[in-house]
Amino acid sequence: MTAVADLLSPADRDRLLRRLAEWRDLDGAMRQPGGMPAVPEPPALHQMAVTASERPAAKDGPPPLNTKG
Repeated sequence: MTAVADLLSPADRDRLLRRLAEWRDLDGAMRQPGGMPAVPEPPALHQMAVTASERPAAKDGPPPLNTKG
């Protein structure tokens, strides 16, 4: 691993260390209670399929596919 690190220029190494520090700060913020806003749970896939099938068909679009074999 040190051979790969030796190929980096000092500027690249500094840039990577700054990015690592940013990621550590973000990790710390995410782990604190109330540090990041809550993201709502996405709807389940089966619920998404039901709502998609309940949408009215476009009038100018192609006819629906015959799926009854």
